[in-house]
Amino acid sequence: MLPIVIGQLLGFLILIYKGQGLFLIFPSFLLLLLGQGKFRLVLIGLCWQVFSFLEFSSLSSLPKLHLPRCDSNFWFICVSRESPFWLELIMSSTLALQAESFRNFLESRFNSWNVEWGPLAYSMIAGGEALHETQRLYKNLGQVHVLVVSGSQFLWLSQTLNFLFHSPLNLAYTLTFIRSKAFQSLRLLCDGLVFLLLLAYLIVCGVTPPCQRAFLGKGQQLCGMWMFPPFLKVSWFQLFCLQMILFPNSWFTMSNVLSWGAVLCLLAYSDDKVLSVSSIFYSSLAIQSLCLLWFNQLSVASLLFSAILAPIWVLLLFSSLLIAIFPHKIFLTFATIIFSKTHLFLEKIDLVQAGIFGSSLLKFADDFAFIGRFLAMLLFVFQILPRVQSSK
Repeated sequence: MLPIVIGQLLGFLILIYKGQGLFLIFPSFLLLLLGQGKFRLVLIGLCWQVFSFLEFSSLSSLPKLHLPRCDSNFWFICVSRESPFWLELIMSSTLALQAESFRNFLESRFNSWNVEWGPLAYSMIAGGEALHETQRLYKNLGQVHVLVVSGSQFLWLSQTLNFLFHSPLNLAYTLTFIRSKAFQSLRLLCDGLVFLLLLAYLIVCGVTPPCQRAFLGKGQQLCGMWMFPPFLKVSWFQLFCLQMILFPNSWFTMSNVLSWGAVLCLLAYSDDKVLSVSSIFYSSLAIQSLCLLWFNQLSVASLLFSAILAPIWVLLLFSSLLIAIFPHKIFLTFATIIFSKTHLFLEKIDLVQAGIFGSSLLKFADDFAFIGRFLAMLLFVFQILPRVQSSK
């Protein structure tokens, strides 16, 4: 997967370059050098980047390559081709209609709870859009990914569903109320229901690339237990290719490359037995290198306070789920206090970094932007590459 990502990043640098000079020699030479050993994978990454900038209806947009195409409905998703036919069939089914109805229900519930924090909780649960000021704060802290539904939500949902469905079944089997053959049939039925509910949640979240990756990861676990016993572990690269086949419209998007880039950063440091502060820092450094490459911006707070911010997002997500499931007055008051106190603390962090560095977000000067972004890419590659090689 790494050669694909590197090919994509080098392609991005080459396509956005608007000046005239020798700077293009560096990424072009590195692209050719990398292509000597992993030509097909690098070519896939390069094509990925080219398609992410092109308007599919016309090639006349080539002079506008320095501006990515973004969807006006979802501020973090880029426009792509039409949905695959099988997804259109699912979206026209009763399951999709119920999922859309549930999405509207969640939006109404969160908005009726709190005008300021409701949209934020809704974005964390169903992938909506937070208020502009909230987006600005999370951007300054380098934590925009928190506002997008990804693997954490799918992990929590799948674990909850497995507990609700399988715990009574396992208890009945332990007490010999059901026989072995019936137990296996009921297990298959429960896993099928879990899969359908995860598919419904994928629709609720708008079938975004991070949700696609999380859904496919959980789906391959369920299918692997029944189709390939003993359990066959599918690699992240195979999951990457599976998403390309099933969701070709989303594969060529900025949201997808940032999602997989973040996953690669986390995987590089996930082999530690204990999630230490240093591992969180280095994974955050790799992610911020991508942000510096893509957007020419760096959040110092994300690097210095990443170990502190991580538990905060878990607390906010838990509070949002609590409101969605149990909208009791006590829980609503508890969530209001949590969101208010937390964001007062986050705003203080933002003010501190703005006071020390003169700006909440650091960026390269225009004359140094291209070479600076190229160096950021090298920092990302040479930070991740030894970790990936040592894990093989």
